[in-house]
Amino acid sequence: MSIVKTENYTWTNEHNNVTKTVFRRYQISNGRAGWQEGLAGIQAMIKEARSRNERVRSYGGKWSLTDVAICNDSIHDTKPLTFFGTVGKNSIKGAPLFKNDPKPLDQRLYYFQSGSQVNQINNVLESRGLCLATTGASNGQTIAGAVSTGTHGSALKIGAMPDYVRALHIVTSEKEHVFIQSATNPIIAKSFSDVFGAKLINDDSLFNSALVSFGSFGIIHGIVLETVSLFMLETYCKRVDYDKAGTVYPYLMKFNHGATNNLTQFLAQFGFPSNEDPYHLDIIANQYSATQNAFLRVMYKRPYDKTKLSPPPGPLRHKGRRRYSIHHRFHYELGRWTRFGHREPAVRAGGNGTVRLHANAPEYFRRLDHLQAEVRRLEHRTRRADRESGGCGEADNVGGAAKEFRGTDRHPVPEELRGDPRLHTVRSTHLHH
Repeated sequence: MSIVKTENYTWTNEHNNVTKTVFRRYQISNGRAGWQEGLAGIQAMIKEARSRNERVRSYGGKWSLTDVAICNDSIHDTKPLTFFGTVGKNSIKGAPLFKNDPKPLDQRLYYFQSGSQVNQINNVLESRGLCLATTGASNGQTIAGAVSTGTHGSALKIGAMPDYVRALHIVTSEKEHVFIQSATNPIIAKSFSDVFGAKLINDDSLFNSALVSFGSFGIIHGIVLETVSLFMLETYCKRVDYDKAGTVYPYLMKFNHGATNNLTQFLAQFGFPSNEDPYHLDIIANQYSATQNAFLRVMYKRPYDKTKLSPPPGPLRHKGRRRYSIHHRFHYELGRWTRFGHREPAVRAGGNGTVRLHANAPEYFRRLDHLQAEVRRLEHRTRRADRESGGCGEADNVGGAAKEFRGTDRHPVPEELRGDPRLHTVRSTHLHH
């Protein structure tokens, strides 16, 4: 295993509004044996902290605007722990949450180590025709951090990210680690937890408590997620009077997640498709206008069809400093995907003055994330970078030959670990029996 300790470490969050110095920072990486060495490293870290009578707290993408993710003693950077793989058909014992998904559960059930960032997971899943059921507006968070803090999306019938977590793998001491899952609808067989050498606990109350626990149950090593098939969003937007758009609130107060016609009567008056509930609905109010002072936007979930995607963004067209141009392009992209896109060839005029466009939800966030990353990289050149590792180690069926990629541009490989062969190739044993 590789454990890098930095004494008197100065921690700064992603938004650069919180800085704090702690006794030490741990960075634990998977070695040639894969996840096994990462797990052993966490246990060794806990043992060392206990011997010193110190606290240790894990952190992820540093996305919080407060110092809630750190303590004064030792902190643990989880981002180097990015192993992932499918659970495997023989290790599944439960029923799916998304029963209408066209793909079988064994193709959609994944184990991700805690440091895997949401954007990394999106890229992996998209290449396999899958995606997360919902995420937050940003995707730089680690999966453990996003789940543990209750990160939510804006879909009408899907709650927060913890809602599609099927099991948690938590290290509780230097000698014990456990898998916790629901007793009502358990998903993994004991043979799966046995491969990790972990105790399997089926308990609804304990599982629900551990899901959004801000790290208080122990250090999360991995999470079992149920993903869904890749999909698109068909979007309609119309400018209307706010008083009329506001009549949606009584419908939302009586919303029934099991029904498909909660909002059909409301949507019909605007000429929107009214034979089904939308995936998403929002109202943007303009307080400076007396009439036509709201934008009503609805999105409908559709099967993925790459022939209906909007064209990719073009090259930078504006003169001036590169940094300004990237900022301009970012806001231009945000506008073309989320507001009226009347200058865009992908937009088609709908009935009753509506505007209709086809948009792939994962592609939308991927493009915006790429542009945001360009801005951040230029900004980070003007200050001292906090070097952190990234990348993903992969194994189908959580086993077989796995690969470890070098860090992304945003999270370069730490200087202490450069040249370490363990960052290039990882092998692990099969975890499904």
